[in-house]
Amino acid sequence: MIETLRGMDDRLLRDIGIDRSDIPRVVDGLTDRELSMRPVSSDVQVDARWRGGRTA
Repeated sequence: MIETLRGMDDRLLRDIGIDRSDIPRVVDGLTDRELSMRPVSSDVQVDARWRGGRTA
């Protein structure tokens, strides 16, 4: 999760309310459920099962 957030540009981090220096603190505060979530991005291939069987 830390690497995923660090890979985002500063504008995107601001959009989701995270300052780059806060990434470790934010990740430390996530629950196991949140940490197991798969990222949704045009840069990430998501298995169709995660979209209810529909393809984009």
